Amino acid sequence: MISLAGVVMGLAVDAALIFWEVPVIFSARAMLLAFGCALVTGLIFGYMPARTAARLDPVVALGDE
Repeated sequence: MISLAGVVMGLAVDAALIFWEVPVIFSARAMLLAFGCALVTGLIFGYMPARTAARLDPVVALGDE
């Protein structure tokens, strides 16, 4: 969801630049690549700690800070 918010914010900045007559080139490929990279990164770095925590005893997982 945050990746989608980043794409929307990027489009808003592009719209502002167009309003100020700054030449902007939109690339769907670049947007999809950035969205995909952010999505994959989020999934990997969300899955790894969750997998580690799932292997622990719940009392140890909640008390280990």
